[in-house]
Amino acid sequence: MDMIKSDDNPNWSHELLLLAMQPQRARVYPTCTVNGVKFVSEERDSRRRTQNSGVMALGHGLDYYGVLHSVVELVYAEGMKVHLFKCRWFDTGAQSMKMDQYGNLSVNTATSAYEDDPFVFATSVKQVFYLDDLARGDAWKIANILHPRNIYRAATLEVTIPGPEADAYQQPKQ
Repeated sequence: MDMIKSDDNPNWSHELLLLAMQPQRARVYPTCTVNGVKFVSEERDSRRRTQNSGVMALGHGLDYYGVLHSVVELVYAEGMKVHLFKCRWFDTGAQSMKMDQYGNLSVNTATSAYEDDPFVFATSVKQVFYLDDLARGDAWKIANILHPRNIYRAATLEVTIPGPEADAYQQPKQ
C-alpha cells in the first residue's frame, strides 16, 4: 500500500487505504434498502406474501441469479461502511437456464453454484422476483427483473425552471 501511495499512483485513494485495513466490526442483517429498493433475506421472505429476496448480478456476458441469504455490513476505520449480500446462487449452465419463445428466462432453482463465492456488493445487484414456470415443473421459476416505481436516475431527469422571460401568457378578457 505504501508503494502505491509513494509513487503518486492515480489508483491510490484514502478509501483504498481504509479498505486495506482490517474491518473494525461486522454485522449481519436480514434486510437492506439499496437505491430505494428493499431486499429481504430468503428466510424472512418465506413468511411473507411479497417477494423481495430475488437478486441478479450482471456479469460479463452472463447474468447470475439467486436469492439473498443475509446482508453483511463491514465497518472500517473512520466509520466507512461496505455492504455485501451473501447469496445462494443458482447454476447458470445451459441445462439450468432456458429461454422460451417469448423471451422469458426460466431458472432451475433446485440447482446451486458458486457456493465458495457467495458475496456481491449490495449496490451491484438488481432485484428480481420469481414466478412458477408451469411448463417446466416445480423447481423452475421465471425470473422477472424489478423496475421500481418512482426511482429515477438523476442523469436522465431534466428539470427546467422558467425564468421571467418564460412567464405564462394569458389572453386579456374582452
